[in-house]
Amino acid sequence: VFEYATDREDILKEFARLLKPDGYISLVKHNRPGRVMQMVVLLNDFDMANQLLDGKDGTTSKFGAIHYYEDGDILRWSGTCHRKNHGNENFLGFAAKSGSAQE
Repeated sequence: VFEYATDREDILKEFARLLKPDGYISLVKHNRPGRVMQMVVLLNDFDMANQLLDGKDGTTSKFGAIHYYEDGDILRWSGTCHRKNHGNENFLGFAAKSGSAQE
């Protein structure tokens, strides 16, 4: 649901703050290329696909705007986490650096 929040940086910083040393945050995120493929292949919406390719955010009928972000944004917002990739670029695991959680 990160894509629908406007205060993602604050949310992620709080997650990182609450992590135990060597704890993990696991995030599954929307990816823009997947959304482009959905627009073209499933919905036949070439206009929206082109808008996404131009960097515009997508929308959903139930949740509103999808504010895409990059993996590096998560690392920057957390301030204390580092990326630990588990093989699929759409599934991200972030491990707290030792001693980063408040006790």
